[in-house]
Amino acid sequence: MNIHHSRVTRAVFMAAGLVSGAVAQSISTPLDSGYVVALHLVSLHDKPCCQILTPGVSVRSQSSGYMMGTLDNSTGERSYFAGRMFETDDKLWALGFGVITGYKRAVVLPFITPSVHFDLGNEYGVRFSILPRSHTTGADAIHFMLEKTLK
Repeated sequence: MNIHHSRVTRAVFMAAGLVSGAVAQSISTPLDSGYVVALHLVSLHDKPCCQILTPGVSVRSQSSGYMMGTLDNSTGERSYFAGRMFETDDKLWALGFGVITGYKRAVVLPFITPSVHFDLGNEYGVRFSILPRSHTTGADAIHFMLEKTLK
């Protein structure tokens, strides 16, 4: 077996384990706590090296903060992520962390991202996440998402 395929297989199983844990945690919480579905739209970078359109979708439990999703990353590859988000009581500020796939640098990478949420009314909102560069040749970015709360 190719070493690359072996690493990819391990990464897929590790990500699947994290996602299944997040799903199990979300399912065990009361359904009336709600979920947030996010449409990932664009990422604006501080360098011209990266793709602007980064479409994707994610879901997050409001009660536990566990999240998972997929998007086209800034290098044009498909990424899958799982993690957890902690929000302030007023839901304005949040800090998310977890793991993400889809980058050449490593099969699975950790991420941590602060964000701010603006309520648009009727359970809709816009979230701006700050994505700090993960290495010296990377780029910082602001990522835009449209969110809908499902109760």
